[in-house]
Amino acid sequence: MRIPVCIGIVVRFFIILFLSIALASVHSCDKSVILINAGVNESIDTDDDVSSKDKVKLSFLADIYSSFTRATTRTDMSPIDTERLVTIYAYTVGADSYLETSVDYQSEDTGELSPVTNSMMLYPNTYSLYAVGVNDVNTAVPIFNTGVATNIQNGLDYIWCGKWNVDVTEGNDTITIDFQHCCTQIQVNLVVESGITVNSVTSVSLTPPDLTDISWDMFNQGAIGPSDSINVNTDDMIGMGFKKTAFGFRAAYIMVPIKVNETTDMNCTFVLEIDSEGSNRTFNLNLPVYENDMKAGYSYLYNLTLDKDTVLFSGVDVTDWNVIDVNGSPIIPDQVD
Repeated sequence: MRIPVCIGIVVRFFIILFLSIALASVHSCDKSVILINAGVNESIDTDDDVSSKDKVKLSFLADIYSSFTRATTRTDMSPIDTERLVTIYAYTVGADSYLETSVDYQSEDTGELSPVTNSMMLYPNTYSLYAVGVNDVNTAVPIFNTGVATNIQNGLDYIWCGKWNVDVTEGNDTITIDFQHCCTQIQVNLVVESGITVNSVTSVSLTPPDLTDISWDMFNQGAIGPSDSINVNTDDMIGMGFKKTAFGFRAAYIMVPIKVNETTDMNCTFVLEIDSEGSNRTFNLNLPVYENDMKAGYSYLYNLTLDKDTVLFSGVDVTDWNVIDVNGSPIIPDQVD
């Protein structure tokens, strides 16, 4: 049977139109859209989109540098002490770096950091991590605004760590934080002369560095200060933690670093009873700022001798950071009850 010419023309027209539309669709297809998989067509983006990946739950271990030299060997570190509050900030890496998240932790006796509420969860990517902490669970970690905190106090052991270009993956989900001390530590070791007995120590106090304009810079190696003066108002003297020793007593205090342009003294006052006199004596002594520059991470041991009526200053030893308890009292091997 012959197909009328008009019908043939119409059929050929629709065939040509269909092929034209199909060809145009192929040419206009975006290169990132592909897929023939088991007979099911899907659209996927071939770019590496980290937001499409599952988040990784991170765990943290923590050490603290104990050596004032801040050497990078593990022997100069000790596991973090307990009951510290720590905040860890995670920043993305790159020209458009931004704060991804921050999470609060508390240190445990195992050297682990336990989340206060939820663990840090990050998409697989590369990050810069900054960790800051204090040595008292009853004191909040300062709040940082664009990397800087201003509500800094004397008497707290602020610690810091920065880790850059940390690759977070499922196989790299446990990270060690190596903290360093951001403040300076002063210790006073008083030895009594032979024949003198210290019956009791009521207080040891010190004029601390002034805190005017002091800030903590998270992005600048965790630098605090330094202060450029001593608070000379004796009404604002602070109490130092102390313990008796076999030969006298030792006191300790943590304060912001201080750097002065000229010789500057800290006033130190001791209130104690000696030789069972039945009442306290008060001894005052000026302690010089060591070499006009008491640095972060260093511990300065001031050696003093007590005779019957006065306290004599005999020099300063720069030592490793001494572990102190929550009350600021030094833990000393030769302490006595």
